[in-house]
Amino acid sequence: MKKLFLIIFTLTCIAVAITFILTSCEDTKNNEEIISAKPILTAPLKFTDNEEFSNTYDEIRSLTHEEREEWEKTNNFKSYGYICDELYWSLTPENFKSVDEVKEFVATNSEYLQLLEYENGEYTLETQLYNNPFRYMINANKIYYYGEYACKILSDGIIYTNINFVNQLLNINSKDDITNDQIMYEAYFIENIDDNDFENMLKDNSTVCKDSSGNPRYYEFDNSDGGERIHLRISILSYRHKYEHIQEVYGEYMARPFKRVLGVWYWCTRTYTYSLSVTVHDNYWKPWRSRTFSKGENNINASFRTGDFFRDIYSWPSDLYTNDDFKNWYHFGGWNLSSKSPEVHLSTKVCP
Repeated sequence: MKKLFLIIFTLTCIAVAITFILTSCEDTKNNEEIISAKPILTAPLKFTDNEEFSNTYDEIRSLTHEEREEWEKTNNFKSYGYICDELYWSLTPENFKSVDEVKEFVATNSEYLQLLEYENGEYTLETQLYNNPFRYMINANKIYYYGEYACKILSDGIIYTNINFVNQLLNINSKDDITNDQIMYEAYFIENIDDNDFENMLKDNSTVCKDSSGNPRYYEFDNSDGGERIHLRISILSYRHKYEHIQEVYGEYMARPFKRVLGVWYWCTRTYTYSLSVTVHDNYWKPWRSRTFSKGENNINASFRTGDFFRDIYSWPSDLYTNDDFKNWYHFGGWNLSSKSPEVHLSTKVCP
């Protein structure tokens, strides 16, 4: 009887060990499949004018990951933004055994992911173009069509040329790669304001709120408790449709929960509350105009919330203005940002 029990116990242990090995091999195989996965290249979205572009932007801007998947299937399209998100959500952070493994994975998939490093030695895993609102309107080559132009989104701006020369855009990843005058470049993220402009703003009774780098059009607030975090981000950016003589200025926000695993922060789904009250100053109409916008939700269960808190559209009959003209028109004049969750205490950032 003891011998029979020993045999059964031994066989059970072997079975458990085999199952563990097979599971480990399966996990490794899945990781290899993720790393070697090739994105589906679909035809670029095509817009006839600014109205169609803006309507599509509004439609897809705040879709959930599942809603976006359905929208793209319906439209026979796969966006660069969704490709990045799909890779991100396919990961199981707990499967990484060290930060070095994360770094190696990100290096292999640097076309779609990036690792942001903090001064305290921690990291945040993000997608490429994570703070670009147009990432879901471009295909795997980061291109869309607008009228007779082919446009490509870069990390710091947009390049465009006639559709007949679209292939010339494929190998350009920054404005420094542009080698001929058939390709045009426009910056859409507004640059920092220099010190003289700050002084002029203050003389005109316009308050200025800026981040630690001096940028008055971008701010991030991380509210953390232990291994849980709620990330809030606000930004102002401009986008110029030069070919239609249209300039749009956006105010964008993002509210997203994160969890920390081995010193790396990852997206996650949590129940949380956030509140944004943002004051924007601009002097397009002179003198300075001040407007306050509010966004917020209570006890939502989500992986993110995003959208625009304002959008201004300007048009002119010729190339009267450049994107530089908009640099001094917009900045944050104040903000009141707060967030909390069952895991994270209530915290607020106020300026001024």
